[in-house]
Amino acid sequence: GQWLNARTLGAACDDATDDTTVLARIFAAVPVGTTVYLPGMCRSSAPVVIRSHTRVVCAGMGGSTHGVFTAASTFGGGIRNTGTGVAVNFQDQVTSTNLTSIQSSISDCNIIGPGSASSHGILVQNPAVVDINRVFIANHGGICVDIEGGAFGSTWGQNTYVRNSWITHCYVGGIRVGGAYRPTITNIQNNSILAGARYLIYVSNGWITNIVGNELASLSYNGLGTAEQGHGVVINAATTVLIQGNSFESISGRVGSPVRYIYTGFNGDTQAEVSSAAQGVSIVDNSFNPGNPDVTVIEARQVRGLKISGNFFQDGVAGGTNRGI
Repeated sequence: GQWLNARTLGAACDDATDDTTVLARIFAAVPVGTTVYLPGMCRSSAPVVIRSHTRVVCAGMGGSTHGVFTAASTFGGGIRNTGTGVAVNFQDQVTSTNLTSIQSSISDCNIIGPGSASSHGILVQNPAVVDINRVFIANHGGICVDIEGGAFGSTWGQNTYVRNSWITHCYVGGIRVGGAYRPTITNIQNNSILAGARYLIYVSNGWITNIVGNELASLSYNGLGTAEQGHGVVINAATTVLIQGNSFESISGRVGSPVRYIYTGFNGDTQAEVSSAAQGVSIVDNSFNPGNPDVTVIEARQVRGLKISGNFFQDGVAGGTNRGI
């Protein structure tokens, strides 16, 4: 396929110029099998829509602060969302019998938000092999990565990969799988997922979700109301969830309202316990380091078929109540 440089096609990608109109034109017109290269930070106030059989490659993940987001950070290449909606949207308009977002990918990019309450990082709708690899996603007021099935009539999506990425400072949560629709086979592997508010990962209504080899650390309470709770991995009515080989590190809780590192039977969006049961949840070979007071490591509610095996539970710290399972 073709390799197209967005700057050659008219985008400034200088982290100063508004590239909204140019990016929309570029991505609407690219032929099947095209790779679009973003050589710098391209500003857009509207979602950058990535359609099927399109690859996006940028000038490098991370920036001047080596993976830690600050207001003064500069970045190699990617999208800076200056609007209030989604920064990047994988989707196609399709009929109810077709899949969308077929064999599309983004890699070596930075997806940086404005921090506003309604902004989101990457929205994947009804995927069929979508790959998010080596992407730094930060400073969105909503969700960093939102994976949905069922867009535009179809009820399934399958094979989404989120891997080797740094996902931080999204003040609803890091990654959500499912929502109102049911994606199939979601792989969340080898990421650092930090500083969510309600959750780091929320699996709602997904079928076959693999959470493997991630660093899960540090909740940020900037995005929480006083009655809201923050947790690590939250599972609601999902089927077949594997949580394996992850490091849960210093996920702090509020005194009197303990955080759960893994919490089943809870809705991360509505902040309520649920009556729908998850099925087939395996929690194996993880390391849990409370690091802060008032932590419950695993609270399992509304789950059929639960396996807990080979995990390492480090002692908690003084000054609060820590609970194992």
